[in-house]
Amino acid sequence: SSRDPTPTHTTPRCSFAHTRISPSSRGANMAAVASPSLASTAARAATTGKRSLNHVRNHHRLLAQPQQGGCLSEASSAPILCDTDAASAAAAAAAAAAVPARAFARRAVLTAAVAALSASAAPTPPARANPFDDFTEGQLANKAKFFMGPPALSLERLDALQASEVTLTVDELAVVLGKATLDCLNPRGPLAAYANVRDVCTLNILVRSVTKGPAVTNAAASAEAMAVTAAARDLEKSYDELAAELALDQRGDSRDAAFRKSKVLIRQFAAALLACFRLSEARNAATEAAFPALFA
Repeated sequence: SSRDPTPTHTTPRCSFAHTRISPSSRGANMAAVASPSLASTAARAATTGKRSLNHVRNHHRLLAQPQQGGCLSEASSAPILCDTDAASAAAAAAAAAAVPARAFARRAVLTAAVAALSASAAPTPPARANPFDDFTEGQLANKAKFFMGPPALSLERLDALQASEVTLTVDELAVVLGKATLDCLNPRGPLAAYANVRDVCTLNILVRSVTKGPAVTNAAASAEAMAVTAAARDLEKSYDELAAELALDQRGDSRDAAFRKSKVLIRQFAAALLACFRLSEARNAATEAAFPALFA
């Protein structure tokens, strides 16, 4: 036993210390100083000395082996596993990171579900018009209102002519009729001489402007161009019929019917003229509201 010194060993987190004790000397000393009751204990210790020595040797061999992530407890010579090696630390870190990762995955799924529900529940916003297109349509709407002026003026003058025609002379009637028909009949002043070489009828001028330009362009075969051309032709024909009726000496129901027909055709011409601008329903409604008598 004297050749087996028992050094003190230190492990990473716990320690196990051994003190060199000779079993034989321990038994002798205890027998010399102990009471008779302790003598038997010393004898048993001497008997088991060899067994204790084997235990210490086994313990030394255990400490000489590479550590597998364990340490010794102060209360026991048996190895107890501890989380000190790199593998255990990595495993613990992975386990700790797994919980936030799973929590993040659940949170991502919930967020996606809420976003999907919100997108399906939210109403689709209305499409916003292109500012340039809106500006262009606004310019066309203003131009359309300008073009409604002549038909509205013709309608107003026809009403005045119908109310006063019985008091007018033939010459006065011819002048007033020229004004009411916007120089389509009996052109006034310089227009009378110019009418020999060029069409001075305001209705025809408006039709050319909304078909060939410069107001808007509509092909000759388009529905808008054919409608406004036919409306202007019918209205101009009704003016001729009204002039023939006014030339008669007797006033009767046929004269009122001629006025009524011309007024109806003026409204139809105005509607066909407005359609050539191809405005939205809201823009057309605003234009019609600006001329209530013309679109009654």
